[in-house]
Amino acid sequence: MVYTAFSNGEAAMTIVLERYPIPSRGRLELSVKISAEIKISAEDARRKVNGFLLNNLSYLTVAERQPELVVGEKVFWRIAVNHTLPGFGAIGKIGVIDVDVETGEIQSVAPEQLEEMKHRAKTLAASYPLDTSPAG
Repeated sequence: MVYTAFSNGEAAMTIVLERYPIPSRGRLELSVKISAEIKISAEDARRKVNGFLLNNLSYLTVAERQPELVVGEKVFWRIAVNHTLPGFGAIGKIGVIDVDVETGEIQSVAPEQLEEMKHRAKTLAASYPLDTSPAG
């Protein structure tokens, strides 16, 4: 389930509730009471993910500007990872990385997940023309 929340003059934020059973038809009743100390802002989490991407993937991958707040067994920021190309900007989403709102720790990113992001980035980049014009 995805909701957009507003909080005391702050910007709207998307909140995702994980693993909630939803009937295919009929009445849905949902009561949510969650308490978590957000010690890491969405912007701090985004910066942390950008550093991780620079060190582990590519300087052409960037964290999306608007993370989602995900509420499940834990509460964390989910940040989409986009691949960019010079002259084109962001060309597509290649994955997501989660950051714990209380500790700021990046949730485990398996080597397979990084390889999948690399593969998606290469596939996206291959669909864009190479700039063969002479410089100047």
